[in-house]
Amino acid sequence: MCEFWLALLEPTGLTFSYSNRYEATPAHLQAREDLRSWRSSSQPKEIYSYAKEKLNAAGISVYSAMYNLTDWETDGEIDYAFEAAKTLGTNILRANCTVKSIKRGAPFADKHNVLLAAHSELAPFDTQINGMVFSNNLIDALKYSPNMRITLDTGHFTAYGGDALAFVREHHDKIVNLHLKDV
Repeated sequence: MCEFWLALLEPTGLTFSYSNRYEATPAHLQAREDLRSWRSSSQPKEIYSYAKEKLNAAGISVYSAMYNLTDWETDGEIDYAFEAAKTLGTNILRANCTVKSIKRGAPFADKHNVLLAAHSELAPFDTQINGMVFSNNLIDALKYSPNMRITLDTGHFTAYGGDALAFVREHHDKIVNLHLKDV
């Protein structure tokens, strides 16, 4: 089984640069629009179907899909991520996200009947210091939908003062992924 990052199959050259100091240069805005156009085309479904076929032939199934759920995603792009996850054969979409974007993604989890797992990291595109790496924000995210879950990244969580072991003991039933790091 694997966790599959959707961006790995997105067209080369359309990858959008994420940074804490996002600059809306004409090149960045054009890359953003090109990626949106590609995501709304019929190509992603064909490509993700092909990837699933190849992985399955190698004896690998996709446990969860990963997507960068930013504050500037369109509804169509959020739908795209859930559809891509289902096409890959999983009902778990793990998201690098912000407090704002995970709340916005929750209704899509219900619409698609897919689990949406907030990743406990301070995403590179999150401009807020009080991001999803903190336990209070992860626990709050669980309230947005019965389909909300957590991907606990022990390294990020510990680096920001969290007690990963205590969090697992208390919330193990809501954790769908663990990213283990020696911190």
